[in-house]
Amino acid sequence: MTRAEWAARLEARAAEAEQLGALAPVAAVLRNVLAELETVDGLPTARPAPDVMLTLAEAAERLNVPKRWLTENRHQLPFLKHYARGTVRASAADLARWIATR
Repeated sequence: MTRAEWAARLEARAAEAEQLGALAPVAAVLRNVLAELETVDGLPTARPAPDVMLTLAEAAERLNVPKRWLTENRHQLPFLKHYARGTVRASAADLARWIATR
């Protein structure tokens, strides 16, 4: 049985329990099992965490550099995102990857 088949089977059992009006919270228990199934093997199957956008001050603090250094080098740093009206933010995920390669 594949992981997907097992998940479908558990979902069907949860729906049956709800239909029967089970006195024990069987449906809730089975859905909790389904949630745990999402992290089988210690890895989430999908749903990556949303990226956090840092201010230049926060990014400078993580890099232990002055904010001015980021501003002066903003066009060469791949983790910086440029928005309208000169707003610049740093992707926390991209910054972490960039630091890891240094």
